[in-house]
Amino acid sequence: MKNNSIFPQIKIVNSTISQDTLPFFISEVGSNHQGSVEHCKKLMLASKEAGASAVKLQKRFNKTFYSKKLYDEKYTNPNSFAESYGEHREFLDFNKEQWKELLEFANENDIVLFSTAFDIESADFLEDLNVRLVGVEAGGRSLKEGEHAARFEGGKLGVLQGCKTWILQNPDGQINPTHSVSAGLDYAAIGPEHAYYRDLKRIDFAHAGDQSALEAFRKLSCIEGILPALETSHGLAHAFKRASEMSPEKIICVNLSGRGDKDAMEAARLMGVTDLPKMQFS
Repeated sequence: MKNNSIFPQIKIVNSTISQDTLPFFISEVGSNHQGSVEHCKKLMLASKEAGASAVKLQKRFNKTFYSKKLYDEKYTNPNSFAESYGEHREFLDFNKEQWKELLEFANENDIVLFSTAFDIESADFLEDLNVRLVGVEAGGRSLKEGEHAARFEGGKLGVLQGCKTWILQNPDGQINPTHSVSAGLDYAAIGPEHAYYRDLKRIDFAHAGDQSALEAFRKLSCIEGILPALETSHGLAHAFKRASEMSPEKIICVNLSGRGDKDAMEAARLMGVTDLPKMQFS
């Protein structure tokens, strides 16, 4: 039977909502926690017990959200937590550590927690809360000059091909030789956007050597049947290293940037596989 309904299906976390399902109830806690993390936790639990599907808070950067006049305005009613309205609002806003504590509490109690972002700064703040970004460069054979392509380990600011970024170069500004088991990672400069986010401390950067990348290539291929590109294998190598230092319930997401069948022959050769078919070009 054809369904002609114009009501869409909406997926929120693990719930799919449509005209054939129960509504998705959101408990608007807002700022009713009164600036107290413990009180907020009690409200979250009460919301869950009452049947709410999710709990919503609020986040705003008060000094840019309100005019200076309103921010500095006297606020002395019985519900005030400070002398001015702006300071009162600051008291009601949780900082990053408090937000992390609440997110951990929500996960432990199977509560969906999210927030309204009242401005761009708040949106950025909330986006950064729970995801650590890591880029992994090519550590090559070693970190000696000419044996790697880890720009943040041995490079310095310069200009190459029209971009100011981190570059592997000598004291005269000439480009240094590079090396990586991956042909896609042995460039002497890193993308300026990566450099920008590294300077903002939004992305951390690490490096993985040739042998670690090859071992990650072998491990994912054998265990999961997925052939990662040698570029991606550097990220996998770092993920395997970090996973060994983390508790089992933590999650690492690795961006598999390309197919590894193009690298299979080269990986096999580097791993010492013999009697490989010879590549012919016509």
